[in-house]
Amino acid sequence: MAKAQAIRIIRIDKIDKVYELEKSKPYKVYIDFGSIWQKKKQVYKHQQTLDEYHYSHTGPSADSSYKTLPNTVVRDKETNDYFKQKAVDLLSNYQDTTHEDSAILKVALFSFLIVVYRFPLGTKMDKICQHFSKEGITKDVDCEYNICRFIVASFVLLLEIDNNKSRVSDAIKLFLQLHDINPSSRLNKANKQLLEQYNGFNYVTDLEKYQQIFKINVQTYTCDDKVMKTRQDQPEQFSKFEEHIIDKDQQTVNVLLVPLQLVDEIHAMYISDIDKVINGKLCPNNCQMIFNTKNQHYKRDLARHLKYCQGPETAKQVKLDHLPKPYYPHISNNMLLQKLVATGQSDLLTPTLNYITFDFETVENIINENNVLAQLEPLSVASAATINDQITTLYFDLRDGTDFIEQWISQLFEVAITVNEANQLNIPDITIDDKNYIPYKPQVSVIGFNSKKFDMNLLLKHIIKNMTKIQYMGSTTQAKQTVLSHQDYDFDLRFIDILSFIPPNNILKQFIEKFGTKDGSIQSTIIQGDVTCMINPINHLIQITWEEKVDMFGCISLAQIASQIKYKYCYGKFNINASYNIVNGFEQFEVSQYWWNNKVKGYINQDEFAKRDTTNNVTEEDFEWIRAKVVREPCHLCHNKFTKENKPILDRIDNSIGHTKQNCQLACQIRNTVKADKDNDISKLKIQLMKYAIHEHLPMTINNESVYNMLKECMQGGLSNVYHQCSLKGIKHINNLRYIHVTKTITSQDTQHIITHIFDLDFNSLYPSVFSGIFNKNNPYTNIRIYQADGVTSYFKCTSNSSKQKARDIIMSADRYTDKGQLLWEYMYNKMESQGLTVDKTTTKLTSVLSTHNQFMCFTSYILWFLIDYCNLIIDDIDSIALFDRHLGFESFVCTKMSKRQEEISQYNYTKSLYYKQILNSAFEGEGQNNAKFDKISFNNARHASIKQLNQCHKAIRKLSDATINSDGEVIEDAQYIVSESPRQFKCNKPLQEAVFTLDNSKFQNLNFVYNFLYQCIDMDRVHFCNMDTDSMYLAISGSQIEGYKQRLKYVIEDQGLYDQHYKEWLPWDDCTIAEEKKLMGITTESQGENIVCLTPKCYSLYNGNEQIDDIVSLVNRMKGVSEKKANLTTNDYIKCLNDGFNINVTTINLQMKMGIMSMINMEKSALTGINNKMVVLSNGCCAPFMYGINADHYLIDQ
Repeated sequence: MAKAQAIRIIRIDKIDKVYELEKSKPYKVYIDFGSIWQKKKQVYKHQQTLDEYHYSHTGPSADSSYKTLPNTVVRDKETNDYFKQKAVDLLSNYQDTTHEDSAILKVALFSFLIVVYRFPLGTKMDKICQHFSKEGITKDVDCEYNICRFIVASFVLLLEIDNNKSRVSDAIKLFLQLHDINPSSRLNKANKQLLEQYNGFNYVTDLEKYQQIFKINVQTYTCDDKVMKTRQDQPEQFSKFEEHIIDKDQQTVNVLLVPLQLVDEIHAMYISDIDKVINGKLCPNNCQMIFNTKNQHYKRDLARHLKYCQGPETAKQVKLDHLPKPYYPHISNNMLLQKLVATGQSDLLTPTLNYITFDFETVENIINENNVLAQLEPLSVASAATINDQITTLYFDLRDGTDFIEQWISQLFEVAITVNEANQLNIPDITIDDKNYIPYKPQVSVIGFNSKKFDMNLLLKHIIKNMTKIQYMGSTTQAKQTVLSHQDYDFDLRFIDILSFIPPNNILKQFIEKFGTKDGSIQSTIIQGDVTCMINPINHLIQITWEEKVDMFGCISLAQIASQIKYKYCYGKFNINASYNIVNGFEQFEVSQYWWNNKVKGYINQDEFAKRDTTNNVTEEDFEWIRAKVVREPCHLCHNKFTKENKPILDRIDNSIGHTKQNCQLACQIRNTVKADKDNDISKLKIQLMKYAIHEHLPMTINNESVYNMLKECMQGGLSNVYHQCSLKGIKHINNLRYIHVTKTITSQDTQHIITHIFDLDFNSLYPSVFSGIFNKNNPYTNIRIYQADGVTSYFKCTSNSSKQKARDIIMSADRYTDKGQLLWEYMYNKMESQGLTVDKTTTKLTSVLSTHNQFMCFTSYILWFLIDYCNLIIDDIDSIALFDRHLGFESFVCTKMSKRQEEISQYNYTKSLYYKQILNSAFEGEGQNNAKFDKISFNNARHASIKQLNQCHKAIRKLSDATINSDGEVIEDAQYIVSESPRQFKCNKPLQEAVFTLDNSKFQNLNFVYNFLYQCIDMDRVHFCNMDTDSMYLAISGSQIEGYKQRLKYVIEDQGLYDQHYKEWLPWDDCTIAEEKKLMGITTESQGENIVCLTPKCYSLYNGNEQIDDIVSLVNRMKGVSEKKANLTTNDYIKCLNDGFNINVTTINLQMKMGIMSMINMEKSALTGINNKMVVLSNGCCAPFMYGINADHYLIDQ
């Protein structure tokens, strides 16, 4: 690439002009440049390749300014000069030769934009603040100076001051101290002038010094001003905004930030009663834990917490279940369904059949500036409500006024009344006897097609009104689900995207053709066709899902539907009236005096809190009574003996009386938790479900944080990799790698065999296969079945030689070959005897390396056993080990669904077969998800959005609408922003181990096929791997030179007897049935060809023909990150990318929000690249694995 042209230096003195305008207040500043770009394209003309250059320009953008330079806070001339120097340095960098391998180069700058963000400052008190002081929440004094932050510090440092004048005087001294002025000196003229000119405390620039001087920690809170404006007797809604803990042993000041009414600034107030703000009791050690003071166990829980609390945590905290619980998502979140199941009335349920579809039509406002082709302006909106098979439509467009969307929303609620009434008629009238039960608020589903990316972005700014409340799930750019509440209606509107419920890569026409039934009429009009023609396929989807008694509209995605169906089968033999008196196998509980003393104190606290008479309560002297009772009596709820894992408690017979001997019976802790103040039928159901789950060893949630962290660390991807970049029929030889231990070299060497064809093998539903647990005699472990993990039975750290040996004994136990094999999860590392290639990137999986590179790595049972037994893995050290119970609970689900899929394929119903395939493959995703990556989405005006931008939890912000200004210049409606924050705490109440074992066991199944079938039966000198994924592999084979490319493995079989004995267990054969071809644990032939070019993992082209002699026929083209249809690339592009060594870029048109407007964006993306950083790529295209201690010059090619 030619060197960049010299870039003209723009006048940087403009930065000084900005400083002169803004220097009275500190500000955050960014910069962005208008650029001229040079794009090189190679064209073939006159029998030679020529370079053509095209030029385009992009203007500076406030949205992109933060990407150019790290943010700089300017508070004085020194920091302004620092920012200027950074800008000059950036210009100098632009003049250097950069991006030599890029087809696009920045060659000139023609303008620049300086973006300033003013910080909200602490100012004088406003009338809005008086409310909080009257409520006893805060303390504050009025002052003529803007020193509210120092008044706050005064309250915490000198709380004993009892008059306002002295408080202000002390705050002034603190102000002078912060500004390095002797606070004991008199307030002279210069100091008074400094006070008068002080514009307020700067949250960003002053906080660190403020904390260091006054030795205080700071926690800030905000109050929802919408609640303030509309509240009558409802309590304020506070939320923690930020915390700055410099030393947990220092005092902590709690500050309330209040946006003022008349000026766009923030007032800080000292919170005198933090319990009123958080609606509970905050841990005094400054951690995030909040305790509900209304809970009868409040004092006990707080005391327990303080015993182990270590103070504030900076990392995200996971919130796990206190005790392991069974996982049954098909009924867990629906108390009405639980009641019906418990009472044997589940047949009364019907699916939700009435809903609304909607669609926007837009008109393109052609822009053609920078990369924006056009802005899409809403032209019309249409909706169709299906009510008992009758369709009611709505239609509004610009002819109805510029507010036609608001009109549509208003009418949508009115139409939804009838839809909701029709749905409610199908819901059984059941009474739930639970004092804490809040009836589920009905929701009417409003369904769009591709609406989460398009329609909802058009709609959001119109639904943010005072009369509505939004519950938003998704990101700032994609709305997975949006629930809209209105105070005048007793139901919510739930906006969802039908694409969440079907297999990916479908356009509207394909959706209608694939999922619509033949008897369904497709109504098609110019305007309202999309909303009406969606109804028939949606109804079909509802019917397909209801075949498994799962309500489609009770879920938010296909993965959730699949998870519910899977666990419905898992609990298929459950009978609420059956006897599941189990023997847990745990050590029996023995009563100790210490345990009993603590229980007695807890019972007294509970009864005193509830104002019950404690005169006759049990006492510490009743030790012999409770010990005999525990030995003699089981749990009165489940009739099981007590264990150390499930201790006894006293369950009161009459809840109005205290814990007396006569009023108490024994219950185990788990069952009593289920029973407490709950509906008796539902309590019985949950108790029986718990017993059934233990009896059948079904999945339990994780309650051990160490085990959770181990599992999360191993939630890694698959085996995707490239091994040979170019395999060509009749040209390339089969190539193998050889490691020479003496010279410590890895050599790539060609065999004498020339490639004849490429053979693609694809595992049949690999993930469902491995969690099905069906018999597979090719599995050498646990009596030829792959078990799934149940709950944790044991966990221990290997801190001593004896504990490490214990872990080794468990791993290497001969029981692994029998049905007594113990499922385990180990955190260990190994190192090969040979020295290795040092890498600077942390390795997270053992796929393209031959050791863990002296780092600890997690392994599950089967793949660890396999690596030890078949790959000579040597364990050097063990950090910890977790043991799990095991189960086969998913077998009926997988076998039934696979059988249905095979049946649909045989009847050429590929749509339904694809749907069943997606149900099978998505069924394990639900267990692997938790709230760790879920963001908190909120809608804010400019003031609150600016506050949240300073929060360390802040992730992203997007403007939804501009402020509305009347003819007098008054703001009648604030600008609105959508803000994304990453919470500090998240929940995980799912059996994470199910997803992790599924992922690892699929890798085991892949390696098992390679080592125990291919390597045993096939002449591997005539075969090499081209590329591989966890569930597929491409093989280059040297077979018959005469027969065509569809010869498969026919001519490379080395052990015919062993092959004949086992190939039908793995592979399909001629004239086999659909069931035999698509069998579980099996492999099918996906595609075959003559040549393949593999650039990087998941980026390859399979084709026939020779580019020098014949016409090339593309068979399979795959690329990552770009739609294959939109890219429109051919095999020649793959070949060119590999031979010429530069990227192939494609231009795509995407829809994206720009400055609050849906726009068509012209984007250029890298579609193909030959850079493979997962392996050591040699010049002959062979890709070798990293080996610890092997230098790059020890990777050789045998010429």
